Amino acid sequence: MAGRGRELLELAPDRFRIPDEDGLVEFFRQDLEASAGPDLLSLVAEVEGEIVGSLEAQLNPPMESARFQVLDYLGKPRVYVNHLRVDPPFRRRGVATALMQAVERWARKKGAGSITLDTYAKSPHSVPFYEAVGYERAWIVF
Repeated sequence: MAGRGRELLELAPDRFRIPDEDGLVEFFRQDLEASAGPDLLSLVAEVEGEIVGSLEAQLNPPMESARFQVLDYLGKPRVYVNHLRVDPPFRRRGVATALMQAVERWARKKGAGSITLDTYAKSPHSVPFYEAVGYERAWIVF
């Protein structure tokens, strides 16, 4: 986590910070235990026994108010990717692609009509990656 924080901090020091490390493992443990269930996907990628990446995604049910919404996808189950990370030495080796393919298979099995996620718009890694594997920018958040 600290490594990813440092990487983002270098990109935009006014937007990112290094997370507190004291209690971080317990925070993640409690978060995973609280949200565990059939609608949460938590994956790790291993290379020669070393964890080199992870992905977490959440299945969201159709919105009850979907008939009043203009966005069609809100009326269908949909998956939101909470995070995807790959350690820098293992980037461009298929790890992130494999994790995204796994979430896509899971989403299809769950009947999801879409997969969404967000990332830092100026990221030199994630934006080109998502576009290369077929994702399109759909929203701009200001």
